[in-house]
Amino acid sequence: LKIHRPPGRQYLCHCDECRRWTGSVGQAMTLFPRDSVWISGLLVSHRRFPGCISCRKACAKCHSCVLNDKPDLQMVDVCGGLLPGAFMPEAHYHYEERVMTFACSDVPKFEDAPPEL
Repeated sequence: LKIHRPPGRQYLCHCDECRRWTGSVGQAMTLFPRDSVWISGLLVSHRRFPGCISCRKACAKCHSCVLNDKPDLQMVDVCGGLLPGAFMPEAHYHYEERVMTFACSDVPKFEDAPPEL
């Protein structure tokens, strides 16, 4: 995984789908322009349903989450744990669906995600 630009956004998604995708309390996501991310290995793809704006992609070898491709937006959400350095979310999405409370009270928490994501 190589990325050629700084991230546009960092956020935590607490929806049921992201919890199932990661096997964790949510997904740490980092939004990048699609043309700034390069993947060297093979990926397998999964769409939750036809017409979904996101296509989840995992490593074909170990099946770890790698990214959510959003072709209509020309953006990708790279799974935050794959990136070097500290993950500093600027928001929590689908916070009402959380299974764990987070102590970062200064980070905004939203019931849903913005429609563009």
